[in-house]
Amino acid sequence: MTPDVLLVVLLSALALAGVLLQASAAVGRKRRSGRARTRARRAVAGEARARRLLRAAGYRIEAAQPRTQLRLCVEGAWTEVELRADFLCTRAGRRYVADAKTGAEAPGLGCAATRRQLLEYRLAYPVDGALLVDAERGHVLRVEFEAPGAGVRL
Repeated sequence: MTPDVLLVVLLSALALAGVLLQASAAVGRKRRSGRARTRARRAVAGEARARRLLRAAGYRIEAAQPRTQLRLCVEGAWTEVELRADFLCTRAGRRYVADAKTGAEAPGLGCAATRRQLLEYRLAYPVDGALLVDAERGHVLRVEFEAPGAGVRL
């Protein structure tokens, strides 16, 4: 094989590899965006089911997707982060922040991210308690947190 032919073959192979890499990346992006759309549809349906579950359990929904600010001090500098819960609701004169979850793990309190989110909401919203709504299994759970040593229950 002459050097010119070898160069053409090598450049063709590199071009083909580039095309294959781009095609693989495009398939990966499409697959990821499809999963994101599926998750988003599941979340929207879960919130609709959660709304019905809360009402059936005797809660009156005051607001959906209520926003609030949580102030944090880091090394002496104050900053605010915006939070958005799923619902604010009331029952028997008490006010609650509610978070709707779907899926296999997130609706359980064994999921650290769910516990942290509920605790963050409980601290940030002016409420008497937090609710975890398992939209797929049909459960509304009232969740309380205790601050060890302080004798304070949140």
